[in-house]
Order: sequence, then C-alpha cells, then structure tokens
Amino acid sequence: MRKTLKHLFGTTVVALLGVSTLSACSSSKSGAKAPKQELTWMTTSEIQTMDPSKMVDTTGSEQASNVFEGLNRLNKAGKVVSGVATKTNQSKDGLTWTFTLRKNAKWSNGNPVTAEDFVYSLRRTLDPKTQSQQQNEWSNVVNADDVLAGKK
Repeated sequence: MRKTLKHLFGTTVVALLGVSTLSACSSSKSGAKAPKQELTWMTTSEIQTMDPSKMVDTTGSEQASNVFEGLNRLNKAGKVVSGVATKTNQSKDGLTWTFTLRKNAKWSNGNPVTAEDFVYSLRRTLDPKTQSQQQNEWSNVVNADDVLAGKK
C-alpha cells in the first residue's frame, strides 16, 4: 500500500493540479534588449482539454506535464522527487500524509500556491458532478469512495 500511495502521489497529483514555472531570462545590462525567445511544440493530435480533472488523452497529459507541477513528480530515472512539496511526512500507520510546500511556489499570475489549492483540486476531482475519469485513482484515500457515491 505504501508503494501504491507513493506512486499515486508521484503521478496522479502531477495531473491533478500544477504550477506553471516558465520564466524568461533577461540581460543584466540595463536597457539591453533581451534576445527573442520562442518555443515551438508539435503534438500528434489536438488537445481535448487542459482540465486536470477531466484529462484522459495522451496528448493532453503530455502537455500538462510541461506546464503543471504537483506535490511530487517523476525525475528522468522514474523516481518520485519533490515538486511543489519540499518535504513529505507519512504517519506511522501510513494513513496521514503531510506535505510542506515550497515558499516560492506561484501560479502563472503570481499568486502563491497554497494547501487549499490542492484540497480544492482533490475535492473537485472526487465530486460526482465533475464526472472525472481520474476518480478511481483516488480510491485508496479514506472516504474517497463514499464521496464518489454521494454519501459524504
């Protein structure tokens, strides 16, 4: 179960909620014009949605991994490493997980990323009204199945 939870937080959270962390570089000389920066990206098909709770296609998932960052992420070797969370603590019984967020984590509009953002995302994904196809990935979370069934 511990391995399942680590995998769950390492991969699913990346798709559920993220932070755009692209930034532009500038010259240190005052008044100097920054070089033109462009990114051209090709996909194999049109993106169906960038809503992390509704994303099911490969193309959308690939693009989400380019612009979103979750609590944890996978490194090049496929190992779970810190994303927005700088520290992860698991209770002795394995039922409670505590994440310490990076202080400098910001949304693309400059607002700080908060724990409530992650709570909102999980609640939205589990809300039956959202009709997320990601819901089954959260069945290991206490009460998730009851929330999906409309009992809680």
